[in-house]
Amino acid sequence: MTDSSTKLKVAIHEAFLPILHLILPVVRWLYKKNYYHEALHLNRELFSNVNNIPVTDMDFVKTRIREFADANGYDAGYRETWVSHGPRLYLSRKWIAEAIEKGTNELIGLDLGTRSIATELWSLWFPQVRWGNTDFDLRAPWNVPTSSVDIIVCTELVEHLPDVPNGTFNDTFGASGLKALLGEAWKALKPGGFIFITTPNATSVLHIKAVLEKRPPWFFDRHIREYLLRELLAPLQQAGFHISRAEDVHCMSIYAYPDFIYIYEFLLANGYPTDGRGDDLFILAQKPK
Repeated sequence: MTDSSTKLKVAIHEAFLPILHLILPVVRWLYKKNYYHEALHLNRELFSNVNNIPVTDMDFVKTRIREFADANGYDAGYRETWVSHGPRLYLSRKWIAEAIEKGTNELIGLDLGTRSIATELWSLWFPQVRWGNTDFDLRAPWNVPTSSVDIIVCTELVEHLPDVPNGTFNDTFGASGLKALLGEAWKALKPGGFIFITTPNATSVLHIKAVLEKRPPWFFDRHIREYLLRELLAPLQQAGFHISRAEDVHCMSIYAYPDFIYIYEFLLANGYPTDGRGDDLFILAQKPK
């Protein structure tokens, strides 16, 4: 390469470098603005389930939760924690309603776990169901008659289930507790009966936010395991259930974090999937008739 050609290239570079420094910020701004509008739309869609709840309905739920909490002697902090679950409980009502036949005089329902504010709400909303609860290890054989239950409600529970003890040391997680629960639920349900499950979504915007802030990717650090949707659908189907409906539903972190636009901008700019990012999973599955 001759000295003259080298000098020419250097001259061109020096001439255009200031122009590039002026243009690039504008290009970056336009690029980011384009993602911002799409991210804004995705953020609105994320909150749409809760934002579509009528204010009067949500106020009713919060009032009933506080009443039930006070009647059970819960302290103020625990009461308000339940209030923060109000959107999840309200939306769960609509899913449970899909599984309950209209006009039926009495059905048998099993709300897994000890009686709670959730059970009080199910009893209020579905008086045609005789609700029971469980006070035993759900990984062990259930003390429930075979084919005796019309609907099982399992909300915010499977994430707390460890594996079934087997007497040997095992440092892996195989979801044997979850599989045992689903097997017992299958036995307890009548043909045509339903199980409704809610649990945190391990691929949510909330989990991404935690990682970006250098925190562990957990909704709650006391959980044994938080699941992907497919990690729940597969064992349900293996147990024999038909999946009636399954979605991610953003309803658990509504009051804490109102805006995930920057998360969506990050996903869009780097080509990552934007779907399935709600903070909770809702699944309705049926035992075939």
